[in-house]
Amino acid sequence: MSVYLIALILILSAWYLTTRKRPKNLPPGPKGLPLVGSVLTMRKFEYLHDGLEQLRREYGDVFSLRLGCRLFVVLNGYEAIREAFIGKSEFFSDRPGMLSMWQAVTNNGKGIVGSSGATWKKSRKFAQGVLRQFGITTRKANLEHRIQEESRYLVEEFDKKKDKPFEPEPLITGAVANIICSLVFGQRYAYDDAEITKFLGLVDGVVHVSLKAAAVDVIPIVRHVSAPYKELVSYMTQIFNFCKGKIDEHRQSFDPDDIRDFIDAYLKEVESAKETDAEQPLTDADMEAAIKDFFFAGIETTAIALTWSLIYMITRPEIQARIHDDIDRVIGRSRQPRLSDEEELPYITATMMEILRIATISPTAAPHCVSADTELRGYHIPKETIVLPHLRSVLYDPKIWPEPEKFEPERFLNEDGTIKKFDEHVPFSVGNRICLGEHLAKMEFFLFFTSLMQQFSFRIPDNYPAPDMKPLFGVGLKPKSYYIHAERR
Repeated sequence: MSVYLIALILILSAWYLTTRKRPKNLPPGPKGLPLVGSVLTMRKFEYLHDGLEQLRREYGDVFSLRLGCRLFVVLNGYEAIREAFIGKSEFFSDRPGMLSMWQAVTNNGKGIVGSSGATWKKSRKFAQGVLRQFGITTRKANLEHRIQEESRYLVEEFDKKKDKPFEPEPLITGAVANIICSLVFGQRYAYDDAEITKFLGLVDGVVHVSLKAAAVDVIPIVRHVSAPYKELVSYMTQIFNFCKGKIDEHRQSFDPDDIRDFIDAYLKEVESAKETDAEQPLTDADMEAAIKDFFFAGIETTAIALTWSLIYMITRPEIQARIHDDIDRVIGRSRQPRLSDEEELPYITATMMEILRIATISPTAAPHCVSADTELRGYHIPKETIVLPHLRSVLYDPKIWPEPEKFEPERFLNEDGTIKKFDEHVPFSVGNRICLGEHLAKMEFFLFFTSLMQQFSFRIPDNYPAPDMKPLFGVGLKPKSYYIHAERR
């Protein structure tokens, strides 16, 4: 594209944005600049959630802002988010058709996470059925045994460090990834396996480059010159090619009477749709996107939560000691932890809940899109408005969590020591687009965390700095790299 044409497009875009009328009765918000909207305002903040919190103080729980050519409405506080995603879910459940998220990452709006309307409902219903079949929503023993087995491998890998300082994050990610591999591909991999290491590297690459590539979502023309967007497309092309290869492998040995994993279940559904001439049938492209969803949604949250958990153990040794005492009392050191132990270990559950709250791994949930003109709290929300739920505004609300910056598992315990539940504990979002892998994530978190705590005492290694509690900002809030010392108990 010539320089003159680009210049003309920019001028016309600026004229359009400055002369068109603002829709009536939008939620309040900053006016922004021509063409870029409030992009420069938000870039002043190191973390997106800090910028959203500042705007909340100025404009209230529901505010609007333009980023490039797109209108956003940001929801803050539990009541506003609940009102939209539960009370008016028929309007607030779609996904926006943004270049980086929709075209590149979701295979043009396919799969479970990125699809909308009838496609989303069909994909989600099918995925829920498969997850129920494999025990993710019902806690069947076969899935518990898979996680227990992987916990043993993880303990063995920690053991290999032989009391030397090491970074726990790669091992934790490998363990969590293996649960997804066993569910989707029907097999686990050695932590240093070249094939899966390359694939997970691509997934990690997408996570790291996504925010940089997001400029194309609000100023689409920059996709022609955006290196991060081109990098994102390259990563996703390789990821989908990997998924296609796994589907082809399964198709060669597919037996409809022996469903081994998620791909087999999907193949059976695809073939059944062909035979019955079903409306809006699921296809291989849907399958590829769904496989990708399992890895993106099924690894990041759990792996990051576990990585944060060890930071809090080595920086709060008194909490680690109490957890050790509880495990010794309920389980001992020889029998492997079971999901049924969770009832007898409320302090561990409270600690995990507090980690998910304070780490706020996803300070905002994935963006939603309004499917038709609607109203919320008396404001007009136009069709195709992008809606961003600011989950951190709930998880750090001082009215709900006194001293929210303080790590305090006791806030989740009643006076009698039982778990105190909060509707406002929403690390996985709320409504009908709540994370489909929430149950799996909680099962993994408990079994992996309890297994590690049963076998090891953790501390900051000698002559190493304490972990930096300031997170890295990407798709999720990850801890910076740190080292631990693991000693067999």
